[in-house]
Amino acid sequence: MTTSPGWKGSAAVAITLLAGVAGCYRGRATLGPESGFETVDSLRPTEAALGAYVPRLQFDTTSYAGDEQRLMLGHYPGDAHYGPLVRIEPESRAYLLSRDDLAHGRIIARLINYSDEPYPKLGLAPHSVTYWWAQVPEGKFAGRSVFISADNKTGRIVSRTVTTLTFEEHPGRAYAARASRWIWSDDDEKGWTPCGGCCKSPS
Repeated sequence: MTTSPGWKGSAAVAITLLAGVAGCYRGRATLGPESGFETVDSLRPTEAALGAYVPRLQFDTTSYAGDEQRLMLGHYPGDAHYGPLVRIEPESRAYLLSRDDLAHGRIIARLINYSDEPYPKLGLAPHSVTYWWAQVPEGKFAGRSVFISADNKTGRIVSRTVTTLTFEEHPGRAYAARASRWIWSDDDEKGWTPCGGCCKSPS
């Protein structure tokens, strides 16, 4: 039986695509590690405990999973102006969290400040990597955010900023992908990331 050159070319393309899919498939996603502590504030847990926990997390560094822009300072339309350039990246498994997981608290994203300028509302020190801890009591839709800022060279924690968090539940809707975004408001930007529902940082 003679096969045409066109068929051979199509078969080769199909085999290549299948191989690519097989190479990208890594099995079913599983939840990230528990922190081992349920309270995060300006003093607890110790830096050693946080330092042991953070390296066990996985953050999605692909361009489409995160978001990067200069964050607004001031108030629109009066004195609004561009502030530091900051990238937000999701913890790779945060979208799988349950309400029970959130009640115990988890780090759901990290924020990378590329600038010399701080962003106090989110606790971002200059040239820092800041980890977003989220905690929402069971059955509630308002919780706590703690932004744990670390020097991007030494890894030393330089500040912890405790503030609010808004949780939105979407029954019947399951997030199949990880993503973090900046959301515009008239006061400044808010961070957003799936966390079993939607977690938003304060305005």
